[in-house]
Amino acid sequence: MGYLRGFIPWIVSGVVSSFGWLAATVWGTLAIRRPFTLGIARRRTPREYWDMPEFIRVNNHITTAWGAGFTFIAVGLAVCRAVDAPAWVGIAAHVAGLVGPAVFTKVHPARAQARLPAQAPVGS
Repeated sequence: MGYLRGFIPWIVSGVVSSFGWLAATVWGTLAIRRPFTLGIARRRTPREYWDMPEFIRVNNHITTAWGAGFTFIAVGLAVCRAVDAPAWVGIAAHVAGLVGPAVFTKVHPARAQARLPAQAPVGS
């Protein structure tokens, strides 16, 4: 494994660049008001909800969570590399930066829906 030691900085740089690019992409989709989660959400949500402000708002929140996670990983790994932190610190940054947004993605839509006032059935 000693022969890999010279390649580790290059691998870490690639991972930092990859997560930095993901973060920039996510923040860019928010800047143009087309959160990157819309495509997935629309496959799982009936069409009549797509233009509702609440639907867009939930996707903005979820996209923000992913942007924060990707940014956290990129910055965390860059700092780890700069201070020569042990590998487990970088692994922990990956886990936190991915699990946090994943859990938020799972939980937030139901919470947001529960906060909405009950709507009268169509035709009432």
